Amino acid sequence: MQEFQFKPKNHIHYKTRKGLLKGSYLIKSIDIQITSRSTYDLYILKMHKKLIEKALVEYLNSKAYKDN
Repeated sequence: MQEFQFKPKNHIHYKTRKGLLKGSYLIKSIDIQITSRSTYDLYILKMHKKLIEKALVEYLNSKAYKDN
């Protein structure tokens, strides 16, 4: 039986048949799909897709670290 437990401050516990492994994680990259009702907004958002992804990764890492 394998089970992942995501703990506060970017820690992870991984239960395996052989025991409990402890470590930490960092989100490095993600891939998002951008949609918008306005074609102009969609055009601009797609131009800045990499910046949005980078900001989202930074946000998720800081949020996960600050929890509890």
